[in-house]
Amino acid sequence: MTDHIARFPNLQTAARVLGGEISGDQIRCPGPGHSAADRSLSVKLDLGAPEGFLTHSFSGDDPIACRDHVRSKIGLPAFKPNVGKERFTERFTEADIERAVMMAAAARAPKAKIIDAYHYTDKQGVVLYEVLRYEPKGFRQRRPDGKGGHIWNLDGVRRVPYRWPELAKYPSTTT
Repeated sequence: MTDHIARFPNLQTAARVLGGEISGDQIRCPGPGHSAADRSLSVKLDLGAPEGFLTHSFSGDDPIACRDHVRSKIGLPAFKPNVGKERFTERFTEADIERAVMMAAAARAPKAKIIDAYHYTDKQGVVLYEVLRYEPKGFRQRRPDGKGGHIWNLDGVRRVPYRWPELAKYPSTTT
């Protein structure tokens, strides 16, 4: 690892992973062992701090427990004392923090399930592309690859109205 001090990739991502919200230049989020609605922990990004952030508990939680709580939420290992070593030798790069935050967020993200597929066809009924609806609510588009699989983009695909063959039966109503 390089000798750069760790910092979060951005406040929005860190706030989402910590289950809090941004307030000025800091994040207010639940402290260790507190409910999701609690905002007793303040996390402030600070390049001068050994871990790249400072914590403050408004409910009197242990400072080390608070830092460990933040580190575990963003996917970093718990603090290890440097007995007999130079202080603060463990430094994280931006890339380390970014990777840890994304992995932690992905692990906590609910798994999406396809609940519907909307087929967009040409006038002859050949599928040009599909829009898949997921739960929790989300959408992705894909097109046939011609080999029984799919390509997960619509590059170069002609866009048509949904249920176009049915609409084409009534040309006077679509002009």
